[in-house]
Amino acid sequence: MITERLEYQIEITASDHVQVRTRTIFLRDGVECGHENHRHVIAPGEPCSNECERVQQVVGLIHTPEVVQKHKDKNKDKNKDKDKEDK
Repeated sequence: MITERLEYQIEITASDHVQVRTRTIFLRDGVECGHENHRHVIAPGEPCSNECERVQQVVGLIHTPEVVQKHKDKNKDKNKDKDKEDK
């Protein structure tokens, strides 16, 4: 019988993005017979309700209202600079 086990690696970047690596481990009779890795990033202000509880807790600690606002302001500045370049 093949079963699956999930393992998570959570990293915080210097820009307060939360990187999540999910490793799905396939087990045959309790012995690993393979695995898959998936990595994704959660930016400040992005929803995380579909994440596991541990990831939601980390995001809640890191993505404070101040961090989310700082990220929004930084993106506004980038978009203004880009608009100036396009003109």
